[in-house]
Amino acid sequence: DKGPRGTNEWSFPQRELTPEKYITGRLIESYEVSPTKLVYHVRPGVYLTGKSVNKGVGERREFTAEDVKYTADIALPSPTYGWLWDWIDNVEVIDKYTVVFNLSRFKNTWSLHAGYGFGGLEHPVAREIVEAGVTDWKNHYGTGPFILKNYTEGSAITFERNPEYWGRETLNGKEYQLPYVDKVVVPVMLDLSTKIAALRTGKLDLCNQVPMSYRDTLAKTSPELLSREFFGGHADYIGMNFEGGMTAVEPFTDRRVRKALSAAIDRQAIIDEIFLEGFELVWPVGPYAEGVFSEPKDLPGDLPEFFDYKPEYAKQLLADAGYPNGFSTELIVAAPIPRREDTLSMVLAYWADIGVDCELKVIEPGAATALSVTKDYPQMFMYGAGSGAPMFIENWANPTANNNVANYIDPSLWEKFKEAQSMTKAEQTPLMKEVTTMFLEAMPYINLPEPAIRLYWWPWLKNFYGEIDAGYFSDAIVGSRVWLDPGMKKTMGY
Repeated sequence: DKGPRGTNEWSFPQRELTPEKYITGRLIESYEVSPTKLVYHVRPGVYLTGKSVNKGVGERREFTAEDVKYTADIALPSPTYGWLWDWIDNVEVIDKYTVVFNLSRFKNTWSLHAGYGFGGLEHPVAREIVEAGVTDWKNHYGTGPFILKNYTEGSAITFERNPEYWGRETLNGKEYQLPYVDKVVVPVMLDLSTKIAALRTGKLDLCNQVPMSYRDTLAKTSPELLSREFFGGHADYIGMNFEGGMTAVEPFTDRRVRKALSAAIDRQAIIDEIFLEGFELVWPVGPYAEGVFSEPKDLPGDLPEFFDYKPEYAKQLLADAGYPNGFSTELIVAAPIPRREDTLSMVLAYWADIGVDCELKVIEPGAATALSVTKDYPQMFMYGAGSGAPMFIENWANPTANNNVANYIDPSLWEKFKEAQSMTKAEQTPLMKEVTTMFLEAMPYINLPEPAIRLYWWPWLKNFYGEIDAGYFSDAIVGSRVWLDPGMKKTMGY
């Protein structure tokens, strides 16, 4: 209703940021908010299907306030993500459909971290599944529009329609039950060329995260394809080991060295040669963060110099810092995707041009995730995360956040951030712009450019207008509202 097919107030361009005025309840039908508590009213008549592949894990039963509390009781003390909910004292059930979050302090991002966004509370899990074993996909079921039927590693994930799903949609004055499609197959295609070939031949109805390098060829071979170009909501960055707000390891203790490494990178060249189209700066806030985001040239003080490609200036900075001949260092990165490999090869070449010999050490993704928590790396560590709303800065500035891979701590910045958490949106915006500037001025991370990407779909995918998400990893909101026109597909020769 609020997207492209309706009033077009918001096009739902990324999963990291959905303005709160467009957020409504699913499992939570309504809610009340006060400085001391959140009162959630669970939607009556929503059922856990009990239809796991492994029989007997659980039975069909109504989802209640007890399920909300059960998930919260697991999440709140989490050693990895507990920092997201340090403002929640406890959770109590009032009755079958009412659950209360008692607060130690108010946080205006309550809906993001205890409703629809990053963390886990947005996707409650049944006690029966935990007791049966959450690591076995065959034990899983839920309340959503689709039922998980099969997962073949390296091949596909298959879902079937939940005939008892509570969701409804009104189209042209008539109400319909969701979802519209009987079956969804999500292929696992690690090879990009295989994925693009499947899109071209109509084997895929929709394909997300398509690099811009395929833009021109797809326009020639498949002109009927519909597409949308957008910022993907993800940022890659290189952390330099900080400790207690101060850089912990040489030579990064000197801000001039950090500035030199940044100024040595030709971000526009990376965009032109690898991405075709993209963004020089998307982090710590993204381009959709109105009133807070600034283009590099518009940043205050000497910050534009961090993003202006000047290798001779970078060499001089190193010489002034006591490294006239450069230095050797190490960069740890999770096994990168091809695009990231190309970016890193250019970054390392730029650094070599100013005398910095950087050895790339590739580790498994799981080991990288563990390293993001322990922060136990010797020199530099490349990581990535979502970039969207200004309040996401908490992920990289909170002293206890696992995404704060640089272990960056600034008590004054953190106090301003916590102050902003209790403000209205209008009050918060100028303060968050100040917080963003403080964060960038410390330069605990080297910001890397990010590509514009494309989402493609065929015209036979109906009721779809390129929406990426409507929440945070809540694809089913979009997926339950589309249907296929097989007659059109056949007429088009597929």
